[in-house]
Amino acid sequence: MARYEVAALRVEELAGLDARHMTGAQFDSLALAQDTMAESRQVLEQAGLLHLVDAGSAVTR
Repeated sequence: MARYEVAALRVEELAGLDARHMTGAQFDSLALAQDTMAESRQVLEQAGLLHLVDAGSAVTR
């Protein structure tokens, strides 16, 4: 769950940037964060805990 939340925060941060001004490292970080979210969702689904990330918003603060 923690990996998902951290990755979701990073996606939220980077998705708000203008893509024309993003660095290569920022693009790579966005892709990695999206991959981490997808992998975490699979693990949570297999554990029967997908409701933890599907309930309300993607990130709880």
